Amino acid sequence: MTDGQTYNTLAIQKAIDSCAKQASQDSVGIVVFEDGRQYLSGTIKLASRVRLRIPKGTTLLAGDQRKAYGAEESTWYLVLADGCTSCGIEGEGTIDGQADKWVVKSSSGGGKTLRSFCPPPQECLPRLIGIRNSMQVSIDGVRIVNAVHGAVHVVNSDAVAIMGVSVSSPMDLEHSGGLLVDGAKRMYIASVEIETGGDALHVQTLSDTVCESMLVENSVLQSRNSAIRVGDANKALIETLVFRNLVIHESRSGVAVQLRDGGGMRDLQFVNITLATRLFTDVSEQATEPAGPVSVTVYPRMAGAPVGALSNITFRNLSISAEAGLVVAGVHKSSIDALVLDTIRLDLEQSTDFRGGRIQPAQEDQRASIEVVPAVYLAHVNHATLQQVTVVFGDPARPEWGSSLELAPRTVHSLAVQGLMAHDESAHPYQAGESRPVTGPPNEQRLAAGDLRGREAEPPPLDMRRKQHITTIPTWMLYGATPRVPKG
Repeated sequence: MTDGQTYNTLAIQKAIDSCAKQASQDSVGIVVFEDGRQYLSGTIKLASRVRLRIPKGTTLLAGDQRKAYGAEESTWYLVLADGCTSCGIEGEGTIDGQADKWVVKSSSGGGKTLRSFCPPPQECLPRLIGIRNSMQVSIDGVRIVNAVHGAVHVVNSDAVAIMGVSVSSPMDLEHSGGLLVDGAKRMYIASVEIETGGDALHVQTLSDTVCESMLVENSVLQSRNSAIRVGDANKALIETLVFRNLVIHESRSGVAVQLRDGGGMRDLQFVNITLATRLFTDVSEQATEPAGPVSVTVYPRMAGAPVGALSNITFRNLSISAEAGLVVAGVHKSSIDALVLDTIRLDLEQSTDFRGGRIQPAQEDQRASIEVVPAVYLAHVNHATLQQVTVVFGDPARPEWGSSLELAPRTVHSLAVQGLMAHDESAHPYQAGESRPVTGPPNEQRLAAGDLRGREAEPPPLDMRRKQHITTIPTWMLYGATPRVPKG
């Protein structure tokens, strides 16, 4: 029965196992779901040299019973590739996590809470796709919806490509994240479109496995939390990550780079990004991270604990609309080294009435304080370059906005500034016909993203969406080279 009510787990697994027996070292078998059907399933395990093909109009439904999934956390997935080589998922069909069946309305009548399978309840929620300890895995073209915990989880794997995938999960569920990468090498993410309540894209190293050589490009991201988060959990090195040609819109935080543990970070590039963020709630002293377009922060998870080094981080060709500024802040004995802010346009605009302010964690007890918001704030930074940076303070002005550039006293060393320009529209509004300040390359060379300012932002352009997704895996994934973005 493929009615969406009867579990098809055993039948699907039997087809995968049979296909694997027939595949050879030189061939890949494909398990094809029937057109227009709904398949209900618990955990199914991919095998090496086997691909699942989900045609357009076909839906793979995640079962809502805890017993339908594995007993260990490493098996809490709908589709699991563990120890798999040359396997994957393709097609234009849908994988549906049925998030509404995993939540109940809170007793107070407002909002939602997770069904309690075990304490804490989020620890027993399945992700939809898991890629663990695998190599040469690809996910191409599928539509992933209603993930209650996360859409795709990549752990300790090599040569993984995610292309042309769309993810749409409930915006009011903080655990409904998009892509979580934990210790992966040679990863390629292209032409994805993600809308989630949790982080849209999160890169971390929760174990001692290094994460290196990742390219993310030509994608559209939206999150009620962070569109891109790098770190937070970083017990091993994170290095050589390139994010380019992206649109980030309607997000609380655009790019958040967070170094908290002993593993370091180096060689991070964020290039050609159109970015719009806004507040969704009041900023409070209980919050732990800034709400804004870009934040790079280094401080130990616990007072006195060791924290790694962060070096060589570049932001180039960014067009930003936000209610708060850019924060780059290390701490004593853990400074950020070699920062580049190049060709940045920041429009500070009030798009909500929520209370704002910069969150500045204190090193001693890590409690936050609310302070004024400069457009660019630097603390404990060595060898920084700011060039062609334009700041426009909008009208009306938010009460917490401060100066264009603020340096924490005696913590910033070897700073080079060239081409820093600021304008306050509340004091000197532009007149009709007057040219506005523009930095960066000509418009046709910039990322075309339409007008993504404020709450009434237009949707991203169609040419950034999945219909033109890239299906060619870069050669650097195959031969071990590292991705590079040229200057300029």
